[in-house]
Amino acid sequence: MIVKDIMSDQVNTVTLNHTINDVKRIFDNTDIHHVVVVEEGEIYGILSDRDILKCISPYMDTAAETERDLFPLKKKVHQIMTRNPVTVLTSSSVKDAAKLILDKKLNCLPVIDENNKLTGMLSWKDILRHVL
Repeated sequence: MIVKDIMSDQVNTVTLNHTINDVKRIFDNTDIHHVVVVEEGEIYGILSDRDILKCISPYMDTAAETERDLFPLKKKVHQIMTRNPVTVLTSSSVKDAAKLILDKKLNCLPVIDENNKLTGMLSWKDILRHVL
């Protein structure tokens, strides 16, 4: 079995200049946990919901919120994203992808084709679904 057979072909992307608030809204309105940062077809990074949680103030959306708590939402994605994310080819075996996820301690992998074009996302949940 290869990655293309079990990956999700629905990938949410943002650009380098999207704000943290833009990405927070995506996470708040969907049940995804990662977005891929793409500019002119090239993958520059990946951003998770945990990256956003580390960035924002714990006082946001509370009675104690101040203007200073809202400042991190204005940051650009490129300021906090993980650069040069590990990717996997559509033609890679699921076993190799699973090993990569375990070895690198990742939750998901952007999936690319032989032309380095983003074609999907593979998560550990996709692999588990395949096994079951």
